[in-house]
Amino acid sequence: NKFYSGGAAGAGTNGTMIDNEFYQTVSVSMTANCIAHGNVFYDTTKTTVQANAQVYDNIFNNVTISGKDTLFENNTVNGKLTISQPNNINNNNLTDVQISANGKTSNITNNNVTGTITSGAANVTIDSNYINTTNEYTVVVTGATNTVTNNVLYAAEKKGDESLNVKEDTIVEGNKPEPPKTIVVTQDNVDVMMNHINSYSRLKLGNKTPFEAFEFYYGSELFEKLGYKQVEKNQVIINPKLLKR
Repeated sequence: NKFYSGGAAGAGTNGTMIDNEFYQTVSVSMTANCIAHGNVFYDTTKTTVQANAQVYDNIFNNVTISGKDTLFENNTVNGKLTISQPNNINNNNLTDVQISANGKTSNITNNNVTGTITSGAANVTIDSNYINTTNEYTVVVTGATNTVTNNVLYAAEKKGDESLNVKEDTIVEGNKPEPPKTIVVTQDNVDVMMNHINSYSRLKLGNKTPFEAFEFYYGSELFEKLGYKQVEKNQVIINPKLLKR
């Protein structure tokens, strides 16, 4: 079916809404316990999903989930998704996501997000999502005790945990990409590095190491005084992993 005129459309309690197209419909309601899939919404002003509805494989502009315990999976939301009751939002293509205070304990998992997830609710879990946005932040949390874990996060200028704007009590773990590790350069690190570099065989030295060549001409006494030591050839490491051990 195709709906072009303004007004309202609804599935009815325990009803179905399947394979419809909505153009400029003022209000569409996916009522409690309904099943809705295969629908496409063009220029729809307001779409509301009520409790226990099964909503999947639809394309929305803006949609509000006003009831709890809905199944909301495999949908595309090109505008804003507003969550105003506890729900599990899984495996969707989303733009901006707003979780209001009554959406506490909601789980936002395994979604592809091109906007920002904003949580004003308590105990929300945001896990295993891919968020790539041109906004300043990937996730904004103002609610208490949220969890933001195992996501891949890219914002306009920041990535990983640096792209988050969250409260201090937010649990933040396992997000990627991880910030580069800082290597503190000390004299001990330099000595270890030089030991490995000078224990690496060189063709122009007749497949001898710099240590072996120096020792041939000058002996080993100077190396011993400086604390340098040749590394076994099968243990030589010539890459940054050496200083990360």
